[in-house]
Amino acid sequence: MAIGERKDLSRLADLRDPMPFEVEKKEPTQRPSRFRYVEIRRGALLEGVPSSFTARQFSQMKEESTPWWVIMVTD
Repeated sequence: MAIGERKDLSRLADLRDPMPFEVEKKEPTQRPSRFRYVEIRRGALLEGVPSSFTARQFSQMKEESTPWWVIMVTD
């Protein structure tokens, strides 16, 4: 993926059915859950500029590797 690109996994494939809890339920009302939205992002863009651009402007700053994000939203 290119820096600043994002992918909505629910558009690429069906998200799995509700996941059962593997550990003992802590509350009697606890239900299986599932994710209704999952997105992966690579890097951050600040006004069209990759976030690592800032590090290139200051010789004392170390340029960091491009961060990745996983965003998961439950039902």
